[in-house]
Amino acid sequence: MKDTKARKSFKCRYQTAPKKTSDQLLPDGSHIKLSAATKVAVSYSETRRRIRLFNGEAQFSIYKDISWPLIIESRQTLIRTHKSIFNMDQRYGETEVTVLEGKIIASPIKQTKNRSKVEKGETLKTTENN
Repeated sequence: MKDTKARKSFKCRYQTAPKKTSDQLLPDGSHIKLSAATKVAVSYSETRRRIRLFNGEAQFSIYKDISWPLIIESRQTLIRTHKSIFNMDQRYGETEVTVLEGKIIASPIKQTKNRSKVEKGETLKTTENN
């Protein structure tokens, strides 16, 4: 969505059962591939896009829109990105993020000023204690 006037609010939750997967196309053209036993919530407003990974694993393909920030969070990690493809796994008290294309800015959820740039081919793990 390049035209800010066309941005509409959108809220939805997606959840997969054990041994089931799901592919979801979002209104902005972004795409989420949910692995088994995964739960996410998506919330878009006219000014911000936000996705919350509650548990499980998902691959995110993010549509580029510099003027419409996207924040993705898990229990341990907060990610900011404009255009990227990355995998996020939230299990067992840790979040592991692997960037497949592009780059992200990641920080521990409790220390959002402690930011790391993670680029293609790199992996970042965040635990409840860091």
